[in-house]
Amino acid sequence: MDEIPVRVKLWRLFCFHGADEEASEPYMWVIGFKFDGSTMKQALARFNWTPDYFFSQGSHGCLGTRNVRPGAKISIPANVGTWETTIKPIKLTDAQGNSTDVPGAVGFAAVVLEENNVPDDAAEAGHQALNNFVANTLESFVTGINLLEFNQAVQDRVNNGAARDKAIEDELRARFDVVQQTISDGASDVVSQAMRNAMNLPELAWAGIDKDQVMGRAFHLATAAQLINEGDFTLDFDDNLFDNPALPEAGDFAYTLHSLIKARVKWRAIPSQLPAEHDIQIQGISRGFSRDRKSYYIANVGGVVNGNSWWMGRSDACGMIQDGRKAFYVLDGDGSHTPVSVVSPPDSHWSYLTTPADDHPGNNLLSLPKYYELPGFHSAVLEPDPFG
Repeated sequence: MDEIPVRVKLWRLFCFHGADEEASEPYMWVIGFKFDGSTMKQALARFNWTPDYFFSQGSHGCLGTRNVRPGAKISIPANVGTWETTIKPIKLTDAQGNSTDVPGAVGFAAVVLEENNVPDDAAEAGHQALNNFVANTLESFVTGINLLEFNQAVQDRVNNGAARDKAIEDELRARFDVVQQTISDGASDVVSQAMRNAMNLPELAWAGIDKDQVMGRAFHLATAAQLINEGDFTLDFDDNLFDNPALPEAGDFAYTLHSLIKARVKWRAIPSQLPAEHDIQIQGISRGFSRDRKSYYIANVGGVVNGNSWWMGRSDACGMIQDGRKAFYVLDGDGSHTPVSVVSPPDSHWSYLTTPADDHPGNNLLSLPKYYELPGFHSAVLEPDPFG
């Protein structure tokens, strides 16, 4: 599937601790971003960057409440915490001409702040400064990747046993972790300076008595591969946010931020696509165990032919062989075909599949891999599940 619809949703802020003299007045800034085939395109040894961001709206009062006490559950408005977008694979080609589709990724950064004496316009100035800082940092990260050096790092991972697509994904994530730390380390100074620059002297003096403060941060990234591997295509996050991380119980307030990243896709079953040829190679099997005979048997057979997956149960395969509709074989290492036959024991009510007894273990059906793990095998396909 080339393009996957995705929803990023920060949906609730729960206040679970407070020791402030008055109720808390939290507000939140959220920045959504993605690294995918629509934002990153290879240009020789570099990337061209066409950013696609979500910037939350508002500062003071953006959560719809200014009276938060311990136990409060704040539903985060959509214009603050919900972003719907799509992610596409990143197409990479190395110096040897090998092309790889790398799963796209989507993520977000969130900052929860406490409103105190900073004026509304100064708070919003800090908000815009943070947006610009994150955007500029991400642009520098993407355009600064040297693909010659990057491909060597990927090759080192491959040499250590990683699959190439996984090696690329892991190398990108490792580099992004450094960028995440850069943003986390620099954000507070950027915001504070922008707020100070937006205030006059009386406002600075008033804000200095009790300035707005950062209560906590959350930072998450999810790849398409991670989302697809989840049963419900969703990654859930619960972040505990403290204004005093070293001693949270001594802080003014503490929160849990509940959020998720969800791929809006579904699996659609596809029918077995049995090849038209009369003679069909069995490339894989699944096994069953007979308690009566105390032995394993072939329960299902299958394979991939011209990009199409096929599979069937033992009884169907036996029936096709017995009435002459199809013939099945196992391909030996030397290129020879070993026919698959049907055996119907007199003491059993059902037939089973086998190959002739010989001293070539490579043509034994039970030595074949699981058919559903064959490269290119698909019994279902992903398709979009539009947002409701």
